Amino acid sequence: MYHFNLLADKHQKQTKRWIIFKHIANGVVFLNGILVVIAGMIIGANIILSSRLAEANNDAAQQLERVSASDRLVQDVSGLNTRIDSLSRIQSDHAQYLALIESFEEIIPASISISSVTIDFSEESIRVAGIAESRDALKNIQSAIDSSERFSMIDVPFGEFTQSSQIPFQLNLTFRISDFGF
Repeated sequence: MYHFNLLADKHQKQTKRWIIFKHIANGVVFLNGILVVIAGMIIGANIILSSRLAEANNDAAQQLERVSASDRLVQDVSGLNTRIDSLSRIQSDHAQYLALIESFEEIIPASISISSVTIDFSEESIRVAGIAESRDALKNIQSAIDSSERFSMIDVPFGEFTQSSQIPFQLNLTFRISDFGF
């Protein structure tokens, strides 16, 4: 390598140290240069990968939106069908009030005003309250109920026959659930 025999021992050691430090410094500078180049390449690769990842995420999000929109539609339709089935079960379990009221309405004369109707399906009874224009109107509703096959009167309101017009009354009737398709 280098021969420093011409220098004094003290200076030979200093010169060797100086040469070693310069080599190390040059190596560190060279190594730093290489690391800067490698870091630049890594940053460049990171930028490229980030942009490609962003594009892939956008594509995946668009596909997910398309899929999730159709999934939401399927879920909405499924939920709607479930609700319709639930309503159908509820309606089949409950009595059909409308058919009963329509049948009762057919036998009410025009001279009778109904103020309230209470239907008790468990007892198969109806309580009707209203006002009759005259005693004849009360007799007409009594005969209409008696001639009806679907309803029967529990008690006849004889007390109401004491008045001659605008007679308030209350009737208690029975019916059979099976007559109304329940």
